[in-house]
Amino acid sequence: MRRSTLYTLTLLYLWIPVAIFLLTWINPWIGIPCFLLGSWMTLYAYRGVGGQVPFGGWPREVLIVLMILLWVMVNGVGGFWYQTADHMFRNQVFINLVDYEWPIHDGEGHVLCYFWGFWALPAVVAKAAGMYMAGYAFQVLWEAAGIWLALRCTFIFINKGVRARVLLVMIVFGGAELLRNMLEIWFEPFGIGWYTYCDDIFFYSYPTTLLAFNFNQMCGAMAATALVLLDSKPGRSAVAVGMLAFSAPFACMALFPVALWQIGRHAFAVRNVWKIMGRIFSIWNVGTTAVCFPVLYYLSLTDSRMLPGYLPDSWIWYGLVTTLLFGLGLWLPFIWDSVKRYAPFWIMVATVAAAFCLQMSTNPDLRSRIWVPLLMLLIMEVGKEVCRWEWLGAWRRSLLGLALLLGTWPSFSWVCGDWWCGFTEPFVSYRRYLISRTVFTLPIDSFRDHFVGTLPHNQIIVGNLDSSPAIEPEQ
Repeated sequence: MRRSTLYTLTLLYLWIPVAIFLLTWINPWIGIPCFLLGSWMTLYAYRGVGGQVPFGGWPREVLIVLMILLWVMVNGVGGFWYQTADHMFRNQVFINLVDYEWPIHDGEGHVLCYFWGFWALPAVVAKAAGMYMAGYAFQVLWEAAGIWLALRCTFIFINKGVRARVLLVMIVFGGAELLRNMLEIWFEPFGIGWYTYCDDIFFYSYPTTLLAFNFNQMCGAMAATALVLLDSKPGRSAVAVGMLAFSAPFACMALFPVALWQIGRHAFAVRNVWKIMGRIFSIWNVGTTAVCFPVLYYLSLTDSRMLPGYLPDSWIWYGLVTTLLFGLGLWLPFIWDSVKRYAPFWIMVATVAAAFCLQMSTNPDLRSRIWVPLLMLLIMEVGKEVCRWEWLGAWRRSLLGLALLLGTWPSFSWVCGDWWCGFTEPFVSYRRYLISRTVFTLPIDSFRDHFVGTLPHNQIIVGNLDSSPAIEPEQ
């Protein structure tokens, strides 16, 4: 497989949900031109990129695919194993997309407003097959496909061939959660409780736990991050970031400054002012802006009550320091030579730091999601070190091994909990939240009214409101 094919497939993975949205939720006179433009950019953005994609032998490739599928399923994607409480909302969005005509609205000016890109194609599959199970099975395949694409791009980034150990790093990657737990025990007698609140950046924000809580945003964010960091064709980063906006808007926010930096670096590599302007206002940048406008307009309709700046300043700073210390500090000594002059790394660190000052109520969603691109970069850099394991000195190898043991604690403990619940919970409870089919009523978690969007009286973007309204079924 040529690298241009892999990059195009990765971009296609990001584009398909946006394409479905444009064709089914947006007025045709806006949606169809955006669809045609986006499809052209997807197919031609990475055309002409040279090089081959590294592949291992069939046993290794089969092992990698099986490991990804098992990892996805054990974390509850598709409902074939134990699911966390957050699946209540994930499953509800999917069921609504399957049950009701699109766009989903209540006939009174309210529309389902959520970044449901991950479920777009699985919902189409479930609708076509006439059964939920087809859509749930496809969710597993769709999630695994995103991780597989991100992993292939990671192999190219590391440039050490196909190593299953890189996937293991991705699965077990974490921070110094064990040390944080020790601090919790030490500080508890003094009544200092900020550490308890700040732990969500750990258990809540690594690949394995993100698969359990936030799988709908993780796979697309990881694939887009790998594609942007490869920067294999100058001036194309905006396309990947723009396509991500519908599936993972928070991760898109983190990658947006990186894309701007890459665009600027490419534009100012020449001295002619007209060439600079041509590169800044290229068809890729302008076209991405045009295609993303309906998506951003739709997401802006949310009626969310999750207001910023709710937490005390002391908690924000403690959270930021502990995140950088235990989440980033554990790995920085090993990757310092690679990242000390790598601008995207520092841009992402600054973005994560800013996210702590823009919290949404007492909820960790913003900073845990905006952390994913930086997390992916850390995985890629640590994977590079692990692939050099045989050539490392004894002292460095010992320290890296100790860091890997510390870093596996969040994921290992979480997977053990999932396996225990999977074997001890009755099967009927795996999808116990699927009975919740209401579109706009979420009584269990009242702050999640960001599922609802209010349409302005003169709105022209969201179309087909003559479709049957979504009526809450009788209980």
